Amino acid sequence: MEPDRHLDLDIRDPAWATAPGEIVKAVVGPGPLSVSVNAAGADQPTALVAQLLAFLRHHVESGGGNFAVTDPSPGFVEGLTLLGLGDAILGTQGVQ
Repeated sequence: MEPDRHLDLDIRDPAWATAPGEIVKAVVGPGPLSVSVNAAGADQPTALVAQLLAFLRHHVESGGGNFAVTDPSPGFVEGLTLLGLGDAILGTQGVQ
């Protein structure tokens, strides 16, 4: 099934730290969804951001949608790996 909605997010948006509920509200909704999170030039994520990404990926994919983190910076990948969430969030796309 093709996603009904597409959402582009940028991990450098301050809302990830200051208003995570707004990020969740933007993603949670009816129907399949395609979500792309741009992580180019991103710093290491906080534990909160990493957990939020893991939740969003699970939610989107369990609803039949697609979730991808695009262009993750080396620091972003390293941070997720240190938190033990690299595979859960990036899958094999971020593993080099």
